[in-house]
Amino acid sequence: MDNLEDYYVGRGCKCYARSEGECACGVDWTPKEVYVLEAKVKELTEQLKTAKIDAVNEFAFYITAVNSKNRGLISIAEMYCKGLANE
Repeated sequence: MDNLEDYYVGRGCKCYARSEGECACGVDWTPKEVYVLEAKVKELTEQLKTAKIDAVNEFAFYITAVNSKNRGLISIAEMYCKGLANE
């Protein structure tokens, strides 16, 4: 939903219905709150993804810095971090 400020349930109904069950126009009767919550879920999902990528990068940096001589451990950490970042 692009413009929630102007949205209301049944917007555009031309058949004077009071609910979706009465409407013959086929307009959207979804409550505005549903669209608000969907937008919030999308926003929080993006924030979580960013936080996860930041945490993975920090973990990879720590493993690499602390164990710079242990190439095997670094390779395992890199594979683990790539897997986490792609979830």
